[in-house]
Amino acid sequence: MDKLSLWTSDDTNGQTHLHEMIHAYVFVATPVRDHDDHGPIFQAHMHRINTAAMTQITVYHTFHDEVDSYRQHIWQCNVSLLVPLMF
Repeated sequence: MDKLSLWTSDDTNGQTHLHEMIHAYVFVATPVRDHDDHGPIFQAHMHRINTAAMTQITVYHTFHDEVDSYRQHIWQCNVSLLVPLMF
C-alpha cells in the first residue's frame, strides 16, 4: 500500500482508483491521449459509473497537502535567455 493510501479513507481511495481507471480506459479505448483530460468522454463514464454503482467519483480531490508531499521534483530551466529561442 502506498503512503497516500494511508492518509485517506477507504472511500476516498476507492473513488480515486475508479477515477484513475477511467483515465486508463479512455486512454486505451479512445483516441484521447491527454492524461489530464476530464472532458466529455471521461465525464460520461464518470456519470455512468456513479449512477450504476452509487459512487461519488469526481474530477476533483481535497487532499492537496498529501499529494504535494509527494512532489519531489524541482523545475529547472536549461535555456539561456541570452540566446534567441528557436521555434
